[in-house]
Amino acid sequence: MITPPFGGYSPVLPAPINIGIQALFQEAMDRNRPRTGSQREALELRREVSFGFLHEYFEAETHERAIDLIKNVWKQREPFCLYLRNFGLGSRTSEPAFGRPLADGTVPYMIGADMRLEDERFQSVLSTHIAPKLAMVAVENPAFDYRKKTCLPRLALADASWRATVSDLIAAAEVIIVYFNQPTRGVSDEIAMIRDSGRQGATILVMLPEASGTTGFPDFPITLTWQDFSTDPAPLWDAIHSLPPQESHKHFAANPPTPAPPSAPLLIRQEADLMINAGLTLAGDEFRQEKFVDMDDRLSACIAMSYWGDIAEARALAYLWIATGQFRREKGYAPDNLERALDIFERLIRSGRYARFSPPQMFDQIVPLLSPYQGNPRMESHLERIRRLQHL
Repeated sequence: MITPPFGGYSPVLPAPINIGIQALFQEAMDRNRPRTGSQREALELRREVSFGFLHEYFEAETHERAIDLIKNVWKQREPFCLYLRNFGLGSRTSEPAFGRPLADGTVPYMIGADMRLEDERFQSVLSTHIAPKLAMVAVENPAFDYRKKTCLPRLALADASWRATVSDLIAAAEVIIVYFNQPTRGVSDEIAMIRDSGRQGATILVMLPEASGTTGFPDFPITLTWQDFSTDPAPLWDAIHSLPPQESHKHFAANPPTPAPPSAPLLIRQEADLMINAGLTLAGDEFRQEKFVDMDDRLSACIAMSYWGDIAEARALAYLWIATGQFRREKGYAPDNLERALDIFERLIRSGRYARFSPPQMFDQIVPLLSPYQGNPRMESHLERIRRLQHL
């Protein structure tokens, strides 16, 4: 098993994401990886699937959307709904169990998983039927929440910021929905925080049938039994409309809670940066020598390291170089990787992080390769995005 120096596991990423990054890294670094023929085509297909899976996760911006929502409702003093839940109703992964070091120095590890989808199905109802009419924000399950652009805005919280952030949101929310099947420690802590803020009257306790015998909530006037697989929002709307006016009970803290998401440990960031800088330098040589297969493999390893180290600038450049080489070879994956590069560049610009590379120079190589695609709507869109970046 090929792993980077830090072992190939980031504690701020869910296990399935770590595993996906690890697989991408290992195949790119394998000395015996195929370079031609059907096996190479299969490797490239797997790689593109990994690219798509990881890109969707990291570009979903669930935390950023949650921060923007919170800033807006704080500024306008607008009503919003806070969604809290028992993380056990979603998929969970255990902490890795590390084995003894192998002869080559690598350390194998195993990760257990418990797959449940009740929370995902309930969130789908909320995002489809409630969120379009009442702004909603949730807290991310750090063990196993999958991110996509259509899911609820969710705050990714470090342990140190969780309690203060949730307390501020409880105090200011118009509606609080708590979804659970049993009052776990986390749910119990959140219910205690609701009581401390005197917000029982703004809270809807949504319980699965298995929790119907749960007691201890006589001071919460609105409870709702939810049947898993239900997609009918009417009971939720009825419960929301039955809440008494909350204006005199809400309290907005002086400043909106805008916690930073958990960051990759310094050791991982440093090791990722070293490997990426070396990889990009060698990939540049391979690009100039038109060794595109070797370049693709090297850049794929750089992309994996950029996910672990949160170095999105390097990831954008790597995707752009891969796309350029694929256009040169008329590979069908080229438009997808160009789109990924553009997505990342534009996000970095919006977030103020974009400062490392010069757009005009980066796009000099690829723009001429797009001329055969004139009239193709997707490629015309890509060209328009490139023109905007070139004129920043």
